[in-house]
Amino acid sequence: EKFKGSSKQETMGLAVFFSEASIPALQSEANWTPNNLKPTLWLDAADLNSSGETWLDLSGNENHAKRFGSPKTIRHKPSGLSVMKYESTKNDYHEWKELNEIRTVFWLMSKKAGNFGSPLSHPSVHHFYSNGSKFWHPQHTHENVRKGSLRINGITGNASAGYPTRLSVVSLRTSGVVTASRVGKDRGFDGKYNWDGEIGELLVYDKALSDADIEKVESYLIDKWKIQ
Repeated sequence: EKFKGSSKQETMGLAVFFSEASIPALQSEANWTPNNLKPTLWLDAADLNSSGETWLDLSGNENHAKRFGSPKTIRHKPSGLSVMKYESTKNDYHEWKELNEIRTVFWLMSKKAGNFGSPLSHPSVHHFYSNGSKFWHPQHTHENVRKGSLRINGITGNASAGYPTRLSVVSLRTSGVVTASRVGKDRGFDGKYNWDGEIGELLVYDKALSDADIEKVESYLIDKWKIQ
C-alpha cells in the first residue's frame, strides 16, 4: 500500500510505530524550495560575495538581471547571508526582461526612512509606485497592486502600511496582472525616487498563489533569513 502525505500508524502494546512509507513525504518537505511553485523570476543574494555584472535568475527561466550603477552586497548579521544594497543617489538598479503577467511577489527587503523608491519598477510604467514611507499611492499605484493582498512578516497589511526599515519578508498577491522589469531605478528619475535600501531575495510568479502557498514561501524566507 502507498501512503501520500500521511503515515500509517500501528500500535503494539504501548509502542507506536509509523510505516516507512511516510519517509519519502518527509524528505520531500525537507527539500522544498519556492521553485516548486514555478516562479518566473527568482533573485537570491544569499550566497553572493560581490555584485557581478549579472544577477542570475534561479527560476530556470533565464530572466537574469543586469547590473547598473554600483549596487553592492553586504552581510546580514542575524542570518550570515548576503543582501544587495542599493543607493538612490547612485542610480543603482538591476534590470531583467519585462514581466507583464505578474500576480504574486515576495521580497526580502528593507527601505531607508524618507526614501520614495518603489520595490519594483520599469523604464516607462509605475505599477508599484510607492507613497513615500507608505506602500501604495492612492492614485499613482496600479489598481491591481493597491487592491492586492499585502503581508509583512506574515501579518496582513494594507496600502497605508509603512515600509520596513529592518530586513523583512513582504508578500503581495495582486488582484490582476501588472508589469515590472527592474528593482532600484524608477523610470528616468534620479535621487529619492529610486530605491534606497536592501533586497535579499525577490520571487515573482505569474499566477495568484493560494493562501497556503503564500504562507509556505513566507515561512521558508523567514526561517532562512532568521527574521524576528
